[in-house]
Amino acid sequence: MPESRRFHFPFISLFTGKSRWSLRKRFFTYMILLIVLLMGGVFVVVEKNNRSVILMEGQKRGLSNALYLAALSTAPLLMYDFTKLEQNVDVVAKEPDVVYAMILDRQGNVIAHSSRDDLLGKPLTDSISRAAAASSSQLIQDYRDPSSGTEMWDIAYPIFQGTGNKWGTVRIGFSKRFLKAEIASNRRNLVILALVAVLLAVGIATLLAERITDPIRKLVDGVLSITRGDLGREISIGTRDEIEDLSRTFNSMTRELAKNRESKRNSSASFPEKTNSSRARSQPGSSSKESS
Repeated sequence: MPESRRFHFPFISLFTGKSRWSLRKRFFTYMILLIVLLMGGVFVVVEKNNRSVILMEGQKRGLSNALYLAALSTAPLLMYDFTKLEQNVDVVAKEPDVVYAMILDRQGNVIAHSSRDDLLGKPLTDSISRAAAASSSQLIQDYRDPSSGTEMWDIAYPIFQGTGNKWGTVRIGFSKRFLKAEIASNRRNLVILALVAVLLAVGIATLLAERITDPIRKLVDGVLSITRGDLGREISIGTRDEIEDLSRTFNSMTRELAKNRESKRNSSASFPEKTNSSRARSQPGSSSKESS
């Protein structure tokens, strides 16, 4: 049976501790993770707020169109001027975001429509239409056109004659298509900005990782040189921080070690001469032979 193949993921091993990663790799990876998480959070918050602002502004525009139609149609509605009402809905329907515009009488029957003449004089029985006809204040409902799939708001605004006497209702369908396109465009721009920020962060993280880890690597190399017996090497680090102080202390320690080793060598070289001379003086008969 063939031996099962094992897959290794270095990125995962960074957190599991099953492999050794250099300080530079760890520092670089943690910085990139932090930046990516930070940019992801910023992207989510900004995109959410941006979407809310665009949709809110869209609702205001749709409501202003409904108010405009109501203002144009109040007098013609009271005078039963259906021709003028038809002209009014046609004017409002020319707006690029307006899908339809209609006017209902007090019973909820359609008396003017921008595109559906077959609905004139008829009540609309769907839930959206019933809620719009029964509303005594402005009403905004989410609606999807079953035939085209267009997402829109159905905005209804009642028309009152005098105080509390509802005379009819104006309704417009305000499409979300351009709003969704604007949201998608802003999202793409945010993604591009986030990618540029991540690329810049990668470059900055690389420079910081080198700046922080290079002095440490020099210190490690210096320690390794001492273990090999090279006491003449000095470390030059100009970071103007604690690492530079450590390098100076290391160089002082290396010089002291070199002096001690040189002193020991000199002591070892002079010790055999002293030993030989003392042995010569301690041999028996050496003094008598010299005197004779």
